Amino acid sequence: MRRIELDGYAKGLGLLITNPVVIVPPLLADMTAKLLSYALLGGPTGIVGSISGGFASLLIFIIECFGFGVAMIVASYAWRMGRARIDVAWDDARRKFGEVAMAALGLNFALWIAGMIGGFLVPFYGALALTVVAAYFFIYTLPAAAVGGTPGFSALGSSVDRARSNAPAALVLTAVSTVLIILPQRYLFGWAYQFGAVAELAFETLVTAIVFGYLAIVTVRVYEDTAFSFWRRY
Repeated sequence: MRRIELDGYAKGLGLLITNPVVIVPPLLADMTAKLLSYALLGGPTGIVGSISGGFASLLIFIIECFGFGVAMIVASYAWRMGRARIDVAWDDARRKFGEVAMAALGLNFALWIAGMIGGFLVPFYGALALTVVAAYFFIYTLPAAAVGGTPGFSALGSSVDRARSNAPAALVLTAVSTVLIILPQRYLFGWAYQFGAVAELAFETLVTAIVFGYLAIVTVRVYEDTAFSFWRRY
């Protein structure tokens, strides 16, 4: 079993502090997604809630995933150069939009199917458990498309291969991602509502952007190093 260097997650936090621009793509994507969710669905829908078969939810999921993909491209520059290059990253992201969108489409479908089957077997907990299992195997789908340039649906197969080649790395990344996505919704969201609905919306958007900015940093690093070891060159 390969050794996991967990100090890389602390390095990722330091990189986020010195390169806060990484949160800009998920911030803009989440703002756009929230506006669309109000317009099309009548209420806010986060990236977890958008995992469904509805067209509006799928569109929101793709927007969120594209913002996450752009953040990972920005993060890749931050890791290599010590400074995030959002201008260059944006040019790169525009060229890869089709690949990221198709990868997000496939990822949404895979997670939706897993949740539907799990919910059929064991209501709620079965859906949650099987969705997390699916997330484990497809954890590298978006970095494969956004950073690796793997075309469309092929990114899903690439993710499965990479997760199987280094299971501990994928397991830790999946656990960290799951915790950071779910805990704010459980314990933080709703806190700022005492200051008004607009304040709560702004607070949720900022927290979501910070979470996905950090996840972009650690995800792209693990993705690039899974063939060797975590952050070996850093």
